[in-house]
Amino acid sequence: MSFRVERRFNLLIMEEGEVYIADVSATMALTRRGHVAESKGRLRIGSKSLIFQPDDVGASIIKFPYRYVQSIGDCVSPTGCFTVECEQFVQVATKTSVTETRIVTPFSILKSKFKVSFYLHYGNAGEYQQIAHRLWKIGSRGFGGVHEEVRQVLSEVTADVQFDASRLGHRETALLPKGGLWVRQVEPLLEVRGLLQLSSEAIYFQPHPNFSSEPVKQVPLNDVLHVFRRVYGVQANALEIITVHGGCLYLCFEAQSECQQVAKLLEEQRRLMLAGTPSVAQFSLRANFDDAEDVLRDVRRMTALWQSGCLSNFHYLDFLNCAAGRSTNDFSQY
Repeated sequence: MSFRVERRFNLLIMEEGEVYIADVSATMALTRRGHVAESKGRLRIGSKSLIFQPDDVGASIIKFPYRYVQSIGDCVSPTGCFTVECEQFVQVATKTSVTETRIVTPFSILKSKFKVSFYLHYGNAGEYQQIAHRLWKIGSRGFGGVHEEVRQVLSEVTADVQFDASRLGHRETALLPKGGLWVRQVEPLLEVRGLLQLSSEAIYFQPHPNFSSEPVKQVPLNDVLHVFRRVYGVQANALEIITVHGGCLYLCFEAQSECQQVAKLLEEQRRLMLAGTPSVAQFSLRANFDDAEDVLRDVRRMTALWQSGCLSNFHYLDFLNCAAGRSTNDFSQY
């Protein structure tokens, strides 16, 4: 029996601050000095580059940064393709295991005149060409208003995406809007966009697009130890959820009002548990926001434990950073 290794896309291939927009199955025909090389794979459209991931796991991933793209041609209707002309591209060598794709060597840059044609297998080729062309134009204007325009494009592309309600148990009640709330899960060096849903029993995060083996990340409410309010960037629009097992779910919301809404709902679930409501009596938040803040204010007791040798240097420093509002998931605040 043979097993086929599938290469999962690694978001670290994208540039710093780049937003993942869309992807589609395609064949790439790269023309250089009169020679044409074809490869079947997946075209991934980002806010700063076009990325082609071949189906052959041994082949390098090719990235076309918009700053080196000279033109993106119109879609040719009969063939369903569009052409990109660039002066250089980036090759990314990867190594694939069963569950992840790793970048094993530094990126290599090839400088020359290239003409690349993308033949789309499914979907509307003109639609994807317009997305790529629009993002290329946005990137060529400079920094003014770029972030807002990219967010507008992303909002239009994902307008029909909703949370998969079938992931909820038959006894669970959704507490957020049916389609879920768009949030970003913040991890070291990464931001994963997805939909958040909160039920009477658990917290659900559905990545979109999803490059992991799990369709939905679930955190039972009875596993929640602490919920800390965090400042992400310059806005107080984030929550860091710590579980009894040492796990962490750091969520950044698009609006501060949505962050406050989720925080309020989590607190209400705790109060229902304390009141002995049958539907949530067996589920409990181990600590509420006030309890978390009380723990963080007790710096003197933690200092005494450290001075007496009951607390290691690492755990004491980790506590001080947490008390100061820092998180190991957000390097910009650490």
